[in-house]
Amino acid sequence: MSQIDAIRFRKYKSFGEEYSTIPLKHMTVLIGRNNSGKSSCIDVIEALCRPDTLASTKKHSLELLVDRMLSDDEWTDHFSKSGYFKGVYPSLNQFHGRICSFNLLPQSSGVHPSSYPDMIPFEEKELNTAIRSSELENQLDMLIKKISFVRINAERDIVPEVEGAKENLDENGNGATSLINLILNHEDQNEWLIKRDLLDALNHIMYPDAIYTGIDVKKLRDDKWEVFLYEDDKKYALSKMGSGLKTVILVLLCLIVIPSTKHFYTWEDAICIFAFEELENNLHPALQRRLFDYIDKFRLNHPNTYVFLTTHSHVPINMFAGQEDAQILHVTKKDGVSSLHVIDDLISKSEVLNDLDVRASDLLQSNGIIWVEGPSDRIYIKRWIELWGGSDLREGIDYQFLYYGGRLLSHYSAVESEDPDDQVDEKLIEILKINRNAAIVMDSDITRERPDINKTKERIQDGFKQNHMLCWITAGKEIENYVPVQAINSAYGCQLSQCGLNNLFPNYVKKDATTQKAFRKGKVSFACEVAKHITKGDSIQVPRSDLEQKMAELIKTIRGWTPNRLEPYIE
Repeated sequence: MSQIDAIRFRKYKSFGEEYSTIPLKHMTVLIGRNNSGKSSCIDVIEALCRPDTLASTKKHSLELLVDRMLSDDEWTDHFSKSGYFKGVYPSLNQFHGRICSFNLLPQSSGVHPSSYPDMIPFEEKELNTAIRSSELENQLDMLIKKISFVRINAERDIVPEVEGAKENLDENGNGATSLINLILNHEDQNEWLIKRDLLDALNHIMYPDAIYTGIDVKKLRDDKWEVFLYEDDKKYALSKMGSGLKTVILVLLCLIVIPSTKHFYTWEDAICIFAFEELENNLHPALQRRLFDYIDKFRLNHPNTYVFLTTHSHVPINMFAGQEDAQILHVTKKDGVSSLHVIDDLISKSEVLNDLDVRASDLLQSNGIIWVEGPSDRIYIKRWIELWGGSDLREGIDYQFLYYGGRLLSHYSAVESEDPDDQVDEKLIEILKINRNAAIVMDSDITRERPDINKTKERIQDGFKQNHMLCWITAGKEIENYVPVQAINSAYGCQLSQCGLNNLFPNYVKKDATTQKAFRKGKVSFACEVAKHITKGDSIQVPRSDLEQKMAELIKTIRGWTPNRLEPYIE
């Protein structure tokens, strides 16, 4: 919601006098202990979207604000239309980048100006009048009225239902059977929403545990309708199947069916907020990952979709921490008062794990690890994985990078010690104990003066080969020598020629003042900028490069870490 940057609230249930802030991102994970206030945060989001819900919160004394950072043009527009500032035209430097807050009042509809943090030069009354003279209130009001809100509570089920009893899916799953019946058996409905779209997505998530060949509803003897799933010639009543399967179907009804049956402006214009509480209940960790991954890909394919997840599970931490346009909010309660904290550093992540009583040995690993020397190597290799592997291979799920840091490589071993008294292996860190699925990328450091790799790299290479794991030693001196010159020239507007595979890259970038300056600021920032411009076609044109061969091997290795995986899901 480009016109709303954050929601702030206070005085709701266990949230006290201090404002709590929920920044608006497309994926928000609310994590915390039982009764910490996660569901209350979802209530607040619902209150934003539904005026009737907002009115019902009056008994809780909820105070709800929406924050918007105004642009210079908007500030200019507001002040120019205000008679209060004639002759006292304010300097925009005083307002640039400041937040404007608007009240959502339970006793009335619409939005109203509220407070303006750090507004020193003018009285609040005058600022209120200035803002009221603009159209911003109406814009926000229209925006909020276009939001659709869909919620699933932690307590949920799918049961047989009388036809037409309820065809609107509620927070506990009531109406799910009637909704499926409506779609399948009414002439004016699109039955393929269920028979094809929902079933394909269900199989994508459930595979390899199950593959269903059909879905239908049938009338029972007590005049209720029941959903049935088919596996070839076998059929199963959904009400008698596992809670995890029902959870997956409820999520898919929310994502696929409800938006297609309700009045949405269009997927391009409508804003839809999905709030799912504790989806991990009764789900195997592997199924959790597949379900969360599906939800994440769905919201990426629908840019106006916002997802809020409440959870006790550590799985979303691994999946969404550090992901662009995703955030993890830690909900805590102390002395009966709840508060919200954005998880944005190692310390706060550790606090979350401690709060959930998660131990290092409990954490689910990514499917495999790619060992690289440092963060700039990760940036280039990740870009090539995107180009060669497609969007279905995702960092943090299918693979993860770990750094061995140059000379520290001499302290690692790729061979497991079978003898507890082996004094040599006792001194080395065993890579396989971190994750048995591993690949390693090492700079060869080969130049004219040094034509061979060193003894440490030979030892690591032998260990990886012994365990049938991929060891990629660069054809050139280091990873940077694979980078196509077109990407560097596009990033920095220079006219360099291609760096030779065995040339020293720092000396190479010195040939242009712009690249020399950029590289001096740091290899990581340089890599981040250049990687944006790397293409597959340019990469394979680098002379004497084995990049295409090595990427094929690496992609095959990563896919091999996920046995029996389906083809990438495409909506």
